[in-house]
Amino acid sequence: KGYSPEDKSVKEALISFSERALGLKTDGIYGPGPLPSLPSGAGVRFLFPSPEGRSPCKRLNLFLRWMVRRGDGLDFGLWKGVSPSKLIIPLDTHIARISRYLGLTSRNSADWAMAEEVTDSLRKLDPLDPTKYDFSLSRLGILDECPTRRDPIKCESCMIKGVCVL
Repeated sequence: KGYSPEDKSVKEALISFSERALGLKTDGIYGPGPLPSLPSGAGVRFLFPSPEGRSPCKRLNLFLRWMVRRGDGLDFGLWKGVSPSKLIIPLDTHIARISRYLGLTSRNSADWAMAEEVTDSLRKLDPLDPTKYDFSLSRLGILDECPTRRDPIKCESCMIKGVCVL
């Protein structure tokens, strides 16, 4: 619900999903009597971010990656009605940093706009499956192979040193 194959990406579907999830009645869960929707202070709200709020929606985009991408032996690929070309990179701190170093984005804030910009840059490499690069990008940061500041020793042996702008 909320997804249209004509949309450029899954953005509208994520907005729709979050609105519908946050609009569910919470009868008796957050106090006596029926509430029309989750209260603004409900801790569970963080599980339903929206691109409208500028969130990069990392968890939702990662879930979609698992459910949509197929044929790589890593992702389930059960949802055949969504094209992998419509996915948005599951942006986290590592992907944001490495993407800046590679010139995939000029943005500083790791928000929805950055996730779209990084994905658009990766579409130039593979328009049919731009998010397939997320593991490689995040892994450099997770393993601390790519430092937050120039490190002569680490940078000399880095696999991306030829294209890094750090």
